Amino acid sequence: MLLKAIKKLKRKILFAHFLIFLSFLFSVLLLLFLVLTSTFLIFEGCYSLIFIFFTFSFIFSLYFFFKKKNFLPFFKDYSSERIVKILDENFENLNRELTPAFSFLKNYEKYKKEYYSPLLIDWAIKRGEEKFKKNALFIKKNLLKKLGIEKKLKENFVLFFIVLMIFLLYFFIFPVPFKIGFYSFFIPKKLPIQLEVEPKNLLVKKGEAVNIKVAVFSPFKFKKITFIQEEKNGQKKFSLKLENQSAQITLLPKEEFRYYFQILRMKSPVYQIAFLERKRLAMLKIKVILPAYTSLLPLEYSFPQEISAMPASHIILKTNPFFKELKTEKRIIATERDSAAFLLTKEENYLLLIFEEETTNIKINFLTDEYPYITFLFPNKDIDLPENMKVPLRLYLLDDFQVKEARIYGIKENDTFLVKKFPINKKSDTINFLWDLSGLNLLPGKEIFYYAVSYDNDIINGPKATATNVYKIRFPTLEEIFTKTTERIEDVYSEVKSQKTDVEELLQTMTRIEKSFKEEKELTYEEKKTLSNLFEKNRQLIEKIGELKREVENFLKELEEYPLFDQATISKLMELFRILDELIPQELKARLLQLKAEWESNKDLKKTLSQLKLSNEELKMMIERGEKLLKSLLNISKLKEWEKKFSELERLQKEVEENLEKLPIAEEEKIKTALEKLVAEINEYQFEEQDYQEFQKELKELISQRTLKENAEKIVNEIKRKNLSSAKKLSSSLRGDLKNLSERLREFQKSIAEKNKERIFNKLLQIGLSLNDLSKESKGLLNLVVVNEEAEKNFGEKIGLLNSALKLLADSLLALSNQSLIISPKLAQGLIRGIKELEGANKFIAEKNFNQVKNILRQVKLKVDHTVLNIIYLLNQKSKGGGGLEDFLNALQQASDQMGEMFSELGSLPLPLPLNSGNLEKLSEMVNKLRSLREMLTEALKNLSSEPGLTSSMEGILEDIKKLEEDLSKLNIQRELIERTAGIYRRLLDVERSIRKKEEKEEYQAEVGKEYEIKEKTFLPKDYGEKRKYFQEELLKILRKDFPPEYYHLIKEYFYQLLQE
Repeated sequence: MLLKAIKKLKRKILFAHFLIFLSFLFSVLLLLFLVLTSTFLIFEGCYSLIFIFFTFSFIFSLYFFFKKKNFLPFFKDYSSERIVKILDENFENLNRELTPAFSFLKNYEKYKKEYYSPLLIDWAIKRGEEKFKKNALFIKKNLLKKLGIEKKLKENFVLFFIVLMIFLLYFFIFPVPFKIGFYSFFIPKKLPIQLEVEPKNLLVKKGEAVNIKVAVFSPFKFKKITFIQEEKNGQKKFSLKLENQSAQITLLPKEEFRYYFQILRMKSPVYQIAFLERKRLAMLKIKVILPAYTSLLPLEYSFPQEISAMPASHIILKTNPFFKELKTEKRIIATERDSAAFLLTKEENYLLLIFEEETTNIKINFLTDEYPYITFLFPNKDIDLPENMKVPLRLYLLDDFQVKEARIYGIKENDTFLVKKFPINKKSDTINFLWDLSGLNLLPGKEIFYYAVSYDNDIINGPKATATNVYKIRFPTLEEIFTKTTERIEDVYSEVKSQKTDVEELLQTMTRIEKSFKEEKELTYEEKKTLSNLFEKNRQLIEKIGELKREVENFLKELEEYPLFDQATISKLMELFRILDELIPQELKARLLQLKAEWESNKDLKKTLSQLKLSNEELKMMIERGEKLLKSLLNISKLKEWEKKFSELERLQKEVEENLEKLPIAEEEKIKTALEKLVAEINEYQFEEQDYQEFQKELKELISQRTLKENAEKIVNEIKRKNLSSAKKLSSSLRGDLKNLSERLREFQKSIAEKNKERIFNKLLQIGLSLNDLSKESKGLLNLVVVNEEAEKNFGEKIGLLNSALKLLADSLLALSNQSLIISPKLAQGLIRGIKELEGANKFIAEKNFNQVKNILRQVKLKVDHTVLNIIYLLNQKSKGGGGLEDFLNALQQASDQMGEMFSELGSLPLPLPLNSGNLEKLSEMVNKLRSLREMLTEALKNLSSEPGLTSSMEGILEDIKKLEEDLSKLNIQRELIERTAGIYRRLLDVERSIRKKEEKEEYQAEVGKEYEIKEKTFLPKDYGEKRKYFQEELLKILRKDFPPEYYHLIKEYFYQLLQE
């Protein structure tokens, strides 16, 4: 038992020493490996530090080896006796009883022969075994420590670990030098280094310098490369510095030599520099016929060292004398001939001509056939769909040889389709193409993508293609179009305000010049120059207003061609156009031009200056009117814009609600962002009128109560949690709030319009009645002059009172014209002229010139009567406003909106339609909508007066709606049904558009009728009897019209006064 235990301890000690030796050996071998593989770094700059470090580490390890060698098992005696002795010496608990027990046990027979007592021997052995057994566990644990072996084992393991870490760090931090060193020392053939030498084999003249270049392609950046030149007398080596991994050497060879480059153990192929005896070769001509598709002329060379060609080029070669062999890298082309013709392949980079006494190497430079170039010159960005649904595209194409064709592709709902193919067959070209998108049935808010591709004419390798970037065309929603209209109105309003400031400055300058002219009796040069500038500023101002008018007119024409006709947008633009049209009347423009001509002809300058000032005062008045009308239009447009935005958000919220199973988080986030912007805009916008301010306050309170943004945020969170039932409930509530806000905005717009209209026409009626009273008063004054030409002393005072009353009423009419487009400022022009005439009447009274006074009073009365007549006309127009055609138009607009919504809903349905409960509910709702829509249009058409063309068109539309209603009831949902719905929608829009255009045309013609260019002799004919008859006929015509009862008294009184004259 003791012997076995001692042997185990011996094996343990020897194994520990073996581990010490093994770890040390691996450490030394690893360091030696690192030293050998990094040797090439000695001359590589900072990398040499790596080699120095590895060498130092290796030397240190060897020193450690020689210093600590006594701990290796090869230099120690570890016999069993020695181990037992070591145990007794190091473990006191054994009481040195192990040595005699081991000796007796090992030499038991020997001691027995020497007459030792067997009992004593057995007792000593037993005593030793008991001591060992008692301390065996302690000995096993502490033996290596007592002997110092454990410490040395740790030291060598630490050394091995450090060396291993150095090895791994070198491998991972400097993988490229590691790889290069490893392959260089162990597997040179796999070195990742390529050497590209130019010019390889070369024929040169004697005395001609040779420039040899080399390029190194390697993951490691070397500093030097060796050039080896082998001549007859020996070998020369040159160390070349690499710059950007390339080097060159220039030699003046005295004899032919071979050369190659070497880096580490990688050598380039061996090349030869030979002398060329040109006199031995009498002729060497090469003709290169390039492929036909390039359209390039043949290339001809004589004694070339290099030629240019393309794959599939036809090469014709002629020499004198015969060549022994013509070959390339891949094949032998011909032998023992003086000419050859062949097709060049793309793998052949040189031609080698071998003659009897020399060799010619001809390099082939391949001409590249580049990819064609194509780009969109316009539009080279994403755009919104223009109002006319037509997008002008301009393409530029270019190729080094020829562009064969170009194609434009569209992408709609992930389906790619060809838009247009263009045969080109030119080197470069510009294509203009007008893309009509009206047939693609795009819906508001949808997008279409497009790109173009060009193909060259490469018939050898096949046509190469290049594509442009993909661009997007977005169909803006009706709400976005209306927002643009509002922005346009805001721009025009700002411009008109600026023009008003300019006119005020002009008037101040005129006042100053006029004052100076009165004091000095003559204008200075600077004042004349300033006055000339005033005419120029007037011209610029008129041109600017004209430009604004043309811009609005062009936008209006484009918008009328839009497939989805929005009457709100059109009506606001029409109103904007009319404001600009009336801003500067034609007669004012003509007057300003006439004054400029008079000024340039040096006529009465004082009079010209006075008239110019009056014209600019009138211009200021018209611009002020335009400013107020634009402000009113802007206010109502802003409300309409908010209404449409709330409606659009309601529609988007409905789409989200219908697609909750798809988790439309991004769509709801967009709604939330749009709501935040809209609420911020409503809070920040400032109205000036009290009615609008009060409504805005009410609107803010409604929005605050409904917590729109918070609800949208809650919906987003519920969708993220996939709590769809709660999200649907919140969405339904939010939709209801958005719909209520939209309806409240619509109601306020209607009420404010009716309120303003009623207020204006009531005021107009009061002015008409007052003017009728003034007409009576002027007739009384006229009778007074006729009866008593001496007149009363207070006659002049009465005329003054009449004049003051006319001024007051004229100002009232002008104030009304600033509030409504219906009331033209020209309505007060007759009164203004009458006021000027009455101001001169006092002069004739003082001169007792009563005939002239009578003429003035007649003229004034006539102008008052004309104004009354035009007021009656306006009141009559107002009375027609609530009648059949307007009601029909409102019904038509409502029907168009509903049909547009239905078209969008049908277009979003999948085909074939899954007949689940949700889709059946949608279809049932559509059927009910169609039925109510058809009944509403039928009732409105009954109340409309007979319009043959309109009635027949509407009857056809109603019949189609009925068929559509039946098909939906039968669940007959096909693509053809959706197309029919689109057709009905467009027909409704066409009917509405035609009625609106006709109405605008009639209104414009009526406006021309209010120019009041009525000659006085028309109403005062010489034949008195005919006049009475004429008035009676006119009275009967007017009384037949549908006037409100409150106007009858005014009309009868007015004609009665005319008949009494």
